[in-house]
Amino acid sequence: MLDRNRSVLEVSGKLLLLLTLPAVILLYGFTQPPIVSGDGHPYDSQSYYHMAEQVAAGERIEELRPFASRVALPWLVGKLFPADLMLGFTVLNIAFALGGLLLLGLFLREFLRSEWLVWSLLLLTVVNPNSPLRFVFYLPAYTDPPALFFITLLLLLNRRIATLNLRTALVFATAGFVGALFRELVLCAVLVTSFCQCASLSVSAPWLRLKSFSALGLALVPVAATLAGIWLANAAVESTGSYQYLVQAQRVITQLVQQPTIYPLAWLTAFGLIPVIILLRLNHRLLGFLGANQDILLYLLGLSLLALVAGFHTDRLVLWAYPAVLVVFGKVLECLPWRDTDRLRKVLFFGPLVLVQTLTFRVFLPIPGDEGGQLFDPGAAPALLFSAYGEAANLGHFYASSMVPGDRITLLIQFALMAVYFGALLATMSRGHKKV
Repeated sequence: MLDRNRSVLEVSGKLLLLLTLPAVILLYGFTQPPIVSGDGHPYDSQSYYHMAEQVAAGERIEELRPFASRVALPWLVGKLFPADLMLGFTVLNIAFALGGLLLLGLFLREFLRSEWLVWSLLLLTVVNPNSPLRFVFYLPAYTDPPALFFITLLLLLNRRIATLNLRTALVFATAGFVGALFRELVLCAVLVTSFCQCASLSVSAPWLRLKSFSALGLALVPVAATLAGIWLANAAVESTGSYQYLVQAQRVITQLVQQPTIYPLAWLTAFGLIPVIILLRLNHRLLGFLGANQDILLYLLGLSLLALVAGFHTDRLVLWAYPAVLVVFGKVLECLPWRDTDRLRKVLFFGPLVLVQTLTFRVFLPIPGDEGGQLFDPGAAPALLFSAYGEAANLGHFYASSMVPGDRITLLIQFALMAVYFGALLATMSRGHKKV
């Protein structure tokens, strides 16, 4: 009878989680006010909207670099929704975001045993204010959702395809080529998956092990196809402006050096306490997992480095690492040294964790507005509790890359105090486990 009741409870819990995901997405769709500055498509989205306008009018696309190369989504919007471009961006981005969420669930199942945990991580993804299924209701005209869809697809294909041959190489190549038409950062996932299909790293000599030269040749096919997609996207558009990638990268590095609190806080504003918990549990078991799953390790390291040079919006860049971050966080939770009698410790662990994640993500409040276009000059936040609060809070208060230095220090202190708390709690858990 006890086992039966437990089974019913487990099924009911999974069903509740399953129903919660669409309910939360709909809730954000109905309650999130769209951004009003720039007629609803300010900053980078102004370029994407302008490109869609040109497509709808049958004109040749002409736009600023690097936004001009992200031509696929504006082209689809202009062709499919010429009478209502904002509706087109919303519909297509929601479709890509839902597909990406499905792919993420399948990807997490490759590593994690617990369905409860997978569904919980998917819910955690949805409530993240920077995730496509929440941010799209705030600013529909942007190109992240399709790019993240193809990145997750490539990472999943890498797990499902054991042997690289001409057919599977063409599958990778197609995903890379099409994804690059939406956004050039898809190349990051292609490089990771191509490397994992033909080689591996080792902690001892030889440090690089090549499967075979034929595998290397096949692995270069997706890379070449993705580069061809990037070239085609640039060739299809008349790029304007004086943008130079190396010049911007130098400026980004200079800013991060001059304001060293931006980069670490960006990970915390993007993921909350997740990076803290991962670092606190970075033991030989977790390192062994990363060594055995080099796609996760390489993608995580690659995105960490890319966020140092790719742009000034560091928070949004580190968020692109979320497939790998969630996998590692899931493994940490699965490997925590719980005992059957550790109910109090579980409450002390998950209670503050859920509370801080809720505050960091402003789960029950909308993404702050930007009526005055204050993203790059927000002033001091009215109140800070793991995120910006108060009626006067604006979008610039929301990101480490744009908030004032004093606010960054305040948030880093708050997260540091939580790191001390969780460090002490995890230490007592480990000691208690060893005595059993």
